Amino acid sequence: MPAGYPDVVYDADLNPTSWFNPPSMLKMYPALQIYMVLMLFLLQIKQKWTRCPVIETSHVKSQAIGNSSMMKLRESNSVDQNGNAEPGTGMGWFPGYAIDVETGTRLNMAFGENSWLAGSNGSDMIWNPSR
Repeated sequence: MPAGYPDVVYDADLNPTSWFNPPSMLKMYPALQIYMVLMLFLLQIKQKWTRCPVIETSHVKSQAIGNSSMMKLRESNSVDQNGNAEPGTGMGWFPGYAIDVETGTRLNMAFGENSWLAGSNGSDMIWNPSR
């Protein structure tokens, strides 16, 4: 991570099961290069939306909901497609889906929100950027 994010540590020995761990990925795949052609669909049809983990993007831990660190799963309640709270934490919705054009496979997705920016849709657990 760039300088200025002191509470974000990527250490394969300390956290080998982290969802995002560049050092361990480079050890496993030293020449990792992935090229993929994908199509992204944005839809109003909620039945086709994608259930996603929501990652905290606030770089100030004390301003994030639940004091979550940057690049960690959000500490907010999971929501349904209408934004109503559900059991569990960290799961939200992307209003659409992505497909690998070469294989036709629907792809897993995740997105980030800065929970401190509630006035800009940053705490609702649904991908809906304000700008």
